[in-house]
Amino acid sequence: MEDIRECIKCTKKEDKEIMCLGIDDIIEDYVSEKTIDNFEKVFLKGMSIENYFCGTCANQSLKIMEQSQQQKDKYEFSQLVKKRSKNLG
Repeated sequence: MEDIRECIKCTKKEDKEIMCLGIDDIIEDYVSEKTIDNFEKVFLKGMSIENYFCGTCANQSLKIMEQSQQQKDKYEFSQLVKKRSKNLG
């Protein structure tokens, strides 16, 4: 018997066996909690990344979060460099 689930992002329905559940397990060591919260608020309209995703939406979601995290890291690094430059000068 098929167990059909709906993708939280695109609402495509597929068998549970080929859906991705909880992409938070994949990204927990690489993306900050703030990046996840922002993603859930902006891209998932308040829904959680702990829900089911089709493969395409899971892949796109991970790329978006990875890019967001890289931008955040870049900004924090530039702020650190500015702070250290001030302290040296």
